[in-house]
Amino acid sequence: MDTSTNISLDKEQLLEAISEAQASYINDKDTRHIFDSLLISLLKLTGSEYGYIGEVLYQPDGNPFLRTHAISNIAWDDDTRKFYEQHAPTGLEFYNLNTLFGYVLDKQEIVISNDPGNDPRAGGLPPGHPDLNAYLGLPFMADGKLVGSAGISNRVNGYDDELVEFLKPFMATCANILLANRAQKEQKRNEKIKSDFVSIVSHELRTPMTAIRGSLGLLDGIYKEQLPDQAKEIITTANQGCIRMLRLLDDILDVQRMETGTIEITPGKCNLKNIIIKVLDELDAQIKQAEVQVKTHIEDNLIIQADSDRMSQIIINLISNAIKFTPKGILTISAKDHGDRTTINIEDNGKGIPEEELPHIFDKFHQIGDVNTRNNNGVGLGLFIVKKLVEKHGGTIEASSELDKGTCFTINLPKYWTKA
Repeated sequence: MDTSTNISLDKEQLLEAISEAQASYINDKDTRHIFDSLLISLLKLTGSEYGYIGEVLYQPDGNPFLRTHAISNIAWDDDTRKFYEQHAPTGLEFYNLNTLFGYVLDKQEIVISNDPGNDPRAGGLPPGHPDLNAYLGLPFMADGKLVGSAGISNRVNGYDDELVEFLKPFMATCANILLANRAQKEQKRNEKIKSDFVSIVSHELRTPMTAIRGSLGLLDGIYKEQLPDQAKEIITTANQGCIRMLRLLDDILDVQRMETGTIEITPGKCNLKNIIIKVLDELDAQIKQAEVQVKTHIEDNLIIQADSDRMSQIIINLISNAIKFTPKGILTISAKDHGDRTTINIEDNGKGIPEEELPHIFDKFHQIGDVNTRNNNGVGLGLFIVKKLVEKHGGTIEASSELDKGTCFTINLPKYWTKA
């Protein structure tokens, strides 16, 4: 077999190693597993004895250091063996720049050293360290910045520019994986910060709002007969504001849980008619204030498999939404068993939804109508939450509407849904 065939075969092996690494990252495999495989391939492709692949990070003073993601076990005594076993799984860190690998970090240059013992860039080896007869240091660059490095040692015929050129796709792949991994970690950090912030703010707001609502209730209960009508109206308005705020805080927490995948759905057998009757009782004051006439067509003994609290939340949001846009109108609630599914319809004869807005009504923070004419006191989270909760139950929700004639929300739930 001639030289060109060997090079062709090597290129195929290189591309195979790169493809496997990319596929592993896409499939969310641990980066240490990915870089372990890449290091094994790198040593095999180059005929090298040992090496490392690592990420370049920076100390507070700006000096770079290397944290390994994969490294050959070259422990030569009990102390180095214990050190390797203790630190290799989480990454060894190297800070000494007066070495061949340190030169790569400091100068951000490729290092080819086929006589390390006489190379002025080398800082020597610890006593007992395996022989270093040849060394190749490879910087991983991205957008002009050093993000990582690899080093391999003891190729029989040494290292040269031709091999470096051959390994450029390998270097680019390592740089891309390191960058993607950094972005993923940063995203997780930001999500945690946001989650913690939302939880803290919600808690800090909920506590005084609950206290205010309790005080208003106490004031209304004890001094109701003594208060003038204007004072009673003020108490009622303040109490409604507290309720809206508490519901908004609940919505914000639910959105945060949905985005982090921590929202809980606990299924059980529920009587749908009982849930709807309970919701209508809870919303009775709101319904009367809006002078909305409610009609129900719900089959008796309609049992569904659902989280009763979350199902109540779904129906409360949909009915509340309908009431806002149907003053002095008619609201019709129906539920029917279709054998393999249960269908719930919540229909109003209100102002309707413009056709161009229908595809977006379940989007987060989307609100219907002009911002200056809205009177729904919401922030556009209700329908977003409804859709997510319905989907958590394995169901679907859709809306149909006609201007000045009304809107209908239709929920389809699988009859025997169980939590996955």
